[in-house]
Amino acid sequence: MTQRKTLEQLLQQHQQQAAPAPNKDLWQGIEHALVRQPQGKANASSVTKPWFAIAASILMVAVLVSQWWPKNTTQQPQTIYELAQQLNQTQDQQVELIKARFEAAGYKAPSGNFAESLANLQQARKQVTESLMKSPNDRSLLEMLRWVNQQELKLLDQAYAKQSRLQQL
Repeated sequence: MTQRKTLEQLLQQHQQQAAPAPNKDLWQGIEHALVRQPQGKANASSVTKPWFAIAASILMVAVLVSQWWPKNTTQQPQTIYELAQQLNQTQDQQVELIKARFEAAGYKAPSGNFAESLANLQQARKQVTESLMKSPNDRSLLEMLRWVNQQELKLLDQAYAKQSRLQQL
């Protein structure tokens, strides 16, 4: 047991010698350095860092949005006449599509009164378009063109619907 006490005493002495406590002057120097550090400078950098991060985030989002935002590649019409030209192109495509679908299903092209009425509506469309060429910003002519186009589509639907009813009989 005495050996054990002696061993413990030796260990305690060794630990005390191995980890010497810093002298008081060292701690005072550390405290003085911590207190002397300018608080305003630390606060300014800690305040500006989040603002820089926010600004960088906003800039990054703006760049990404500008890259992914769909770009308008179609030219916007400058006058009502140009808009009428686009309407006529769309109307021609719709009429051809309707005719192609019905003819693919075995229906015949409209004939008789329907064909004559369709020809009259197409002539009316040409006349309204020519009037728009002379008065390129007349909105009432544009509305008239839109109405003529709607009537043409309705007449096509009626002509093919009538054939459908006749085939069912």
